Amino acid sequence: MKKDINLLIGAMLISIATHVMATESHGVTLDQHCLISDDKKVQLEWGTVSVGSPDWEASYIKYGVKKKPINIYLQSIKAEDDGPVDRPKVFMRQYLEIIDGKISGEYVFNTQGVNFVDGYYKSYKTGKITNLSGGDIFSDGCVWKR
Repeated sequence: MKKDINLLIGAMLISIATHVMATESHGVTLDQHCLISDDKKVQLEWGTVSVGSPDWEASYIKYGVKKKPINIYLQSIKAEDDGPVDRPKVFMRQYLEIIDGKISGEYVFNTQGVNFVDGYYKSYKTGKITNLSGGDIFSDGCVWKR
């Protein structure tokens, strides 16, 4: 049952993301950040679909070119820094990765406005932390060297 729910949510997210290009003028936006690990071995795409307001979003992670997206669920968001008045605040977003109905890890991303500052992935199975950098925004996905 949980696997079916995850598949349904994934299908809905992909459907929304594919439809975004035609509906951006109606308040639907898709941000895609291309991230890479410090050792350059891990490349992933972090995508966020927002509809109408920043209060609702659906997010995914996609590793490599041929992998299916993994749904991630926003656990918390908080302002990390007040900073200068003329600059956007830095926000820390914590997402849970759920695979086959089980929480398998977490992603933490720090952003300032639309810019990716830094982040990491923590595997709950192994405890390993993978630091991530990059964050360039693309409207039609990440292009990785093979």
